[in-house]
Amino acid sequence: MNLPMPIETRRAPPRLEVPFTRSVLECGTVLLVSPRPSAPVTAVQIHIRGGPALDPVGLEGTAFLAGSLLDQGTRDYDEAEIAEMLEPAGGEIGGDAAGIHGTIVGGEWKHLLGLMASMLLRPEYPEDKVALHRQRLLDR
Repeated sequence: MNLPMPIETRRAPPRLEVPFTRSVLECGTVLLVSPRPSAPVTAVQIHIRGGPALDPVGLEGTAFLAGSLLDQGTRDYDEAEIAEMLEPAGGEIGGDAAGIHGTIVGGEWKHLLGLMASMLLRPEYPEDKVALHRQRLLDR
């Protein structure tokens, strides 16, 4: 018969400690950076406050639609140019209601951040892409 161990003899689970630095930019954005110099890939996640909680009544899914269209083009690059820029560096970018995320070969992180900044600051929402994505969402 296995009896539970008394609480005082149980070991605490190991704690995962992730080194990071926290900075607050002039615009109020909080930046968390966890450097891993030996990692072969750089991963970036940008979370946008609000998301689906701020969708207007009757227009649920608006935040998801806007996020999922971020990689469809910006004022700086169209969808094909974004793909052509990411492919040689093994990169990918995607968006959803919560924000945008991407990965790329470690040494190309500045390239990834530049594309992500363009997507967030200068997005384009081509009518044909919006209509296609909107219909896909409604079909779900």
